[in-house]
Amino acid sequence: MVLQNLRPNSNLKELKVYQYGGRSFPSWLSSLTNLVHILLVRCSSCKHLPAMDQICSLRKLEIGGLDDLEYIEIEGQGTSFFPSLKYLIIKYCPKLMGWQKKRDDSTAKLAQFTFLSQFICHNCPKLSWIPQFPSLNEALELNNVSLQLVQEIFTPSISSSSTVPPFSQLKTLMFSQLAVESLQPYGLQNLTSLEKLTIFDCRELKSLPQEMRSLTSLRKLHIYGCPILRRRCANKYCEDWPLVSHISYINVQARIIQLEGHYQLEDNESSNFVSCGEVTIVRFNFDSVVNEISNLLKALPPVVISHVLREANAVADSLAKEGLARNSDLVATL
Repeated sequence: MVLQNLRPNSNLKELKVYQYGGRSFPSWLSSLTNLVHILLVRCSSCKHLPAMDQICSLRKLEIGGLDDLEYIEIEGQGTSFFPSLKYLIIKYCPKLMGWQKKRDDSTAKLAQFTFLSQFICHNCPKLSWIPQFPSLNEALELNNVSLQLVQEIFTPSISSSSTVPPFSQLKTLMFSQLAVESLQPYGLQNLTSLEKLTIFDCRELKSLPQEMRSLTSLRKLHIYGCPILRRRCANKYCEDWPLVSHISYINVQARIIQLEGHYQLEDNESSNFVSCGEVTIVRFNFDSVVNEISNLLKALPPVVISHVLREANAVADSLAKEGLARNSDLVATL
C-alpha cells in the first residue's frame, strides 16, 4: 500500500526497489516516462510486472531475485517497444515464463528490442520466449536457461530474410549450464565480429562446430567445466585444436593453452594427460622428472601409477616430499 501511494515525481530518472512485498507493482510505474534506469531486486511475491515498454527514456532494466514472477506485460510493438533500451539483465527468476501471460505470436513478431546492445539472462529455467533483439552488439549471456529460449533467440534470426546476418555485430557470447550436445544449430558462422566466447559448465557438449574456423575476429576462448570438450581442446594434439588454433588467447579449465597467439605448452608437458584416469610408466628414469610428476598429480584427478620398475618406492618418497602424501591413489607395483 505504501508503494502504491508513493507516486514519485514524473521527472524521476532512476528507480530502485528492493524487497517489495506486494504481488504486483503500482500502475504509476508505466507513467514515469523520464526513467533512465529501473532496478527491481528480491521482490519475491510479485507475480507480474506492468508494461514498461512505453517508457521512452529507459536505457537499462535490471530484474533480479523475483521468485514468483511469471510474466511481464507488453503494451507497445515495433519501434515503440522499449525505444531506448540498451541493457536488459534478468537474473534468478525461476518462474518467469515469458513476455506476456499468454504468448501471442502476432505480437511476438512485432515487438522487438530495436536498440538493445546487451542481454544477460541467468537462472531463469522456465523462460521460453522473449522479443527479438536484432541489433545486439555488445554481449549475450545465457546461463541456466531452457533450450527453448536458446532456440527462440537464434533460430528465428537464422531463418530471417534480412540481408544483415543475425548477431553479426556481437562482441561477447557466453553459454553456461546448457544441456546441449552441439552448438551447430545456433549459427555461430554469423558471429563475424565476435571477440570473446565463454563456454562454462556445458557438461553434455561433445565438440565445437566447424564454423569456429570462420570466426576470424575471435580473440579469447574460455572453456571450463565441460569434460568432453576439455579433452578435445586441451592441447595442439587434440581433435578440435584445428578449429581454435587461430585464437590468440585460449584458456581451458583455468589453464592458458595459447597466449598472444603463441602456444604455451611444451611437447612433453604433462597436459597431454589432462583427462587421464590412469597413467602407466615403464622403464623410466624418474630422478630427473620427479617435479613434473608431482605437478601432474596435483593438477589431475586421482591417478594410478602401475607397473613401475625398481624406482617405484623412490618416486613415492619423492612425491611425498613435494606435499603429496602416500595414499591408496598412488599404487606402485614391482
